[in-house]
Amino acid sequence: MTKIQFELDGQQVEAVNGETIWQVAKRQGREIPHLCYSPEPDYRPDGNCRACMVEVEGERTLVSRIVVEGGTAGCQLLFDELRGRQLTTSTYQIQRLTVDTYCMQHPDRYCVSAKSLAAHLTGLCWALEYSGHPSGLKALQRWLDGSARLEKPELPPFRGALTIADVIGAPDPEERAAAIGRWAHSTWNAYAPLHPLARHWVEEAL
Repeated sequence: MTKIQFELDGQQVEAVNGETIWQVAKRQGREIPHLCYSPEPDYRPDGNCRACMVEVEGERTLVSRIVVEGGTAGCQLLFDELRGRQLTTSTYQIQRLTVDTYCMQHPDRYCVSAKSLAAHLTGLCWALEYSGHPSGLKALQRWLDGSARLEKPELPPFRGALTIADVIGAPDPEERAAAIGRWAHSTWNAYAPLHPLARHWVEEAL
């Protein structure tokens, strides 16, 4: 069983793979304020009440002790869960917006090349500043598949105040779409230094 070591309130502690920060703290005798967690079987905490927010070294914003499990790996699990829900309940535009937003918040994994960055950055730009119509996404894809000369710019260190954890707990597709919109705008705003480049690429593709 994989074990993870980290520092909790100045003390070295150990967690097993899949265990939350809240659960580790509980074992250590630290009572963490919480509303959406219960040890009952099949009870899934979403972290939406935000009562358990904690400061994590390396993160620019507070995160939930309940939701964040294993950093990026925990986010990936939430993303995979969200994508599974969307297969039968969301439009293509919402699904694409979800993918582009998530990838722009995890560029070290999903935006390694200039082409992959351009794909997700222009996708986000098209959705939020243009019509978001699928025809534009097809035009962007043709442009990316062509001979466009791309250079990857320096990326901003801050990727937005909202994360997928702010989306996953939405109770129905309508509220989930609204939450995804807020998440996408938060991420897009964080990339403000690259807005001119994104718009240039979109116009070039069209």
